[in-house]
Amino acid sequence: SMCCLGRAFEFGKGVEEDASEAVRYYTMAADAGDLEGQCCLGVMLSRGTGIEKDEVEALRVWQLAAEKGYGRALGYVGSAFEFGEGVEEDASEAVRYYKMAADAGHLEGQCCL
Repeated sequence: SMCCLGRAFEFGKGVEEDASEAVRYYTMAADAGDLEGQCCLGVMLSRGTGIEKDEVEALRVWQLAAEKGYGRALGYVGSAFEFGEGVEEDASEAVRYYKMAADAGHLEGQCCL
């Protein structure tokens, strides 16, 4: 899948490490509705790795996957609310998203509660 190719370029697995190529593949995966691709693209956007840093866009991409109940994305959205990254800090929203992440089986979401 495009997401797997993105990971290969992000971490240099079988190919030369290339963050901008990773972003290109993650974007294709995200545009195709791949939930993990959306999470990975959001991470790259939030860090400014291989693409200009854009916390607002990172949150938007994570929310696409979160709307589908994807635990990892729910955790990232919770973190964005907790730390005010791409959105105004909101502890109650952070807890709400962390609870949804935990309910979806996401361990990090469970730890953040």
